[in-house]
Amino acid sequence: MRKLNASVWGLLLLLLHIPMMAQQNIYVNQVGYASTAPKRVLVDYPAERFELINVNEGRVVFEGEFQLRKQLDECSGMTLYEGDFSEVQTSGRYLIRIQSSLNSGITSYTFSIGDAAYSDVLQMADKALFLQRCGLKIEEQHAGPFARQVCHLAPSYYHPNCQLTGEKDMTGGWHDAGDYGKYVAPGSMTIAILYASYELNPSKWQSDARNIPESGNGIPDLFDEVRYELEWLFKMQRHDGAVHEKLHTKNYVQFIMPSAGEVPQFIYEVSSTATADFAAIMAKSARMYKAIDAELSDRCLRAATLSYKYLDQHPDIFPEGGFKNPPDTKAGGYSDDYDKEERIWAAAEMYLTTGKKKYLHDFNELNRIFKSEFMEVNWNNPATFGFYSLLLADKEELDGLQADLREGLANYCDRHKQVAAADGFGIAMRADDYTWGSNGTVMYKAMNLVMGDYLLGDRQSRELAARHLDYILGLNPNKKCYVTGVGTNRILHLHHAPTVSDFNAEPIPGIMTGGPNKYRNDEALQAVFDANTPPARIYLDNEESYSSNENTIYTNAAFQFVATYFNKP
Repeated sequence: MRKLNASVWGLLLLLLHIPMMAQQNIYVNQVGYASTAPKRVLVDYPAERFELINVNEGRVVFEGEFQLRKQLDECSGMTLYEGDFSEVQTSGRYLIRIQSSLNSGITSYTFSIGDAAYSDVLQMADKALFLQRCGLKIEEQHAGPFARQVCHLAPSYYHPNCQLTGEKDMTGGWHDAGDYGKYVAPGSMTIAILYASYELNPSKWQSDARNIPESGNGIPDLFDEVRYELEWLFKMQRHDGAVHEKLHTKNYVQFIMPSAGEVPQFIYEVSSTATADFAAIMAKSARMYKAIDAELSDRCLRAATLSYKYLDQHPDIFPEGGFKNPPDTKAGGYSDDYDKEERIWAAAEMYLTTGKKKYLHDFNELNRIFKSEFMEVNWNNPATFGFYSLLLADKEELDGLQADLREGLANYCDRHKQVAAADGFGIAMRADDYTWGSNGTVMYKAMNLVMGDYLLGDRQSRELAARHLDYILGLNPNKKCYVTGVGTNRILHLHHAPTVSDFNAEPIPGIMTGGPNKYRNDEALQAVFDANTPPARIYLDNEESYSSNENTIYTNAAFQFVATYFNKP
């Protein structure tokens, strides 16, 4: 999604932004804190004390002091003072009131404390994924004011780089982001994150009553939703096992509803990265659906095996140099010139599903490159998904490998604790991490830290992961709750075509936006910020800012993973 000439919008938003900063200098999680989680409040001036007020009861329930946390924080440019009210665990609605010689008496946004602090926003996020479905009429009974007509039923055409001609039915699946492209890598990654969340929290994903068309069929709605994407992914596989990279228009469409316009969509060439992602997620799906739908499980395994065989027969990256948009295409590149992360993920999942030593051998050979070192997952680096799966497996023959992976995870967590200790907002983000999709990076880091708690019993990693969730929900330099539909200072102008094009005052709720972007990759950011702006503050709630205010399904899944882990419905 792209739109030009944003300077007027950007300048107007800057003028609106300045008085907001002057009026409110208290940084809190605007949605809420889990009862037993650490709870902090930050201010950017030398306040001395604060009071925690129970809004429902109208009384002060806790008093605390501020301590200097960070002078001239690199990422935010702020000098920050921190207060701690972690000992308060009683459920309720609260706000912070400042006691200080400067700005004394000002109050924060309200927030909740409670075991189920994230239940509402998680329900919104579940429905937001449903509302990314393509090729389905979204009925009012399932979507309320966000109902819409069926979209993208016309056949798609093979792009000439496929070396095929003709057309094919490519209906189904999820729209990837704020426009209407569909991709194998992002779709596979989204499913992988949801599966990982299920494996850590199976009891939290059992609902068959989330009000989607399949609700009430005796299968948890999570698996019904994932199946909708799997059925589209099957269509992306060629008869020989190779998998096409993406389905998209040649150029970005403007802000129109998905059912509007008749812009042709094209199937693009096969790639080794898409083929390996497909093999990995189909192999894991075969395990996940085995007790739910044996027929689907068998289909997934056959498809995974065929794609893995093709990878074996083509050991070098294809196309040469990795997929890149052809000259006639501007929309949604997701270019990736290295496929070893995808191949190692596929090897791990194929081994765990089949038990065949050939796949474990392939994993171990590729792991000579990766050395069991953890990185943040991403659409172009899914190797850590394979690490997760292997660490969660109950196989004695993996004891040595699991020990190496646990060491790699522990090292990752320890490094990121050090980064967070030096950060003004207490998260493991460096200045260079604030690039396109930085909120996703925040959540990917939190996912690894959650795994540090779950697999290693590392309480400090758990507490640090919770701080990353606080950041997304308002405890950040922009005092913005980065998820639509929740928080006092929430997203109103998401770069999301259905949201911009419908007649609703606010965006579809439950969508996490992209986040600050130091590179200012769109005109809206360039009109307001320059290279001297601290990176964590280069963000606009502006529908024109596609490089800071657009969503993706996989970053939303990462938010669901982290929030689900800390929620007790």
